[in-house]
Amino acid sequence: MGQPRSERGLGIALVVAAAIAWSTAPFFTRLLPFDPWTILFWRGLFAGGLITVLLVVMQGRAGLRQLLAPGKAGLLVASLSAIGMVSFIPALQMTDVMNVAVLIATQPFVAAALAWLWLNEAATWRTLIASLIAFAGVVITVGGVRAGADLGGIALSCLMVLAISTMTVVVRRHRETSMVAAAALSNFIGSLVGLPFAHDIAHVGGNGFAILAMFGCLQVRWA
Repeated sequence: MGQPRSERGLGIALVVAAAIAWSTAPFFTRLLPFDPWTILFWRGLFAGGLITVLLVVMQGRAGLRQLLAPGKAGLLVASLSAIGMVSFIPALQMTDVMNVAVLIATQPFVAAALAWLWLNEAATWRTLIASLIAFAGVVITVGGVRAGADLGGIALSCLMVLAISTMTVVVRRHRETSMVAAAALSNFIGSLVGLPFAHDIAHVGGNGFAILAMFGCLQVRWA
């Protein structure tokens, strides 16, 4: 059974809005002269803190309980989202933004393939054609990269695409789970992962904190 037109339109609008917000990540990352783990740590704290505050304001103690006990689906979503974040920021520093952006563009088609395999959601011909075009773009991009850091950035970008695509399908499969709480948890997980490797935490000044706060709050990850 197809989705109601209004629900489908809202979903498309939210995806477009998310894409616009997500596209600001390279801008913030290139403004910050810190190692990726320091960026990941502070961005996760700001983003997770903002989502937690909003969750408590909107749902009170029930929202806090969802954060502390997200359930198996919520924990899976949070973990996949954290993997995506942990891969994304270093990838932006290891290769050109264009390379990362091209690979990110394949994420909807990877998600569609996973949804077909897991949820039996049939792909339309338009989706299949777009997938082939996106794959051709990836081949061209990967074929022109330099050795060394570029390959590392490409590998991290591919890991991010796989993690976020899988997360997308899990979200669709488990609609009853609080994904807002999972988003807050994923940011905190990212901060914990980055903490042991962050070398510039003590060197973040006022200007750096301001940019990190904007990065975390304006480009916040809602899973």
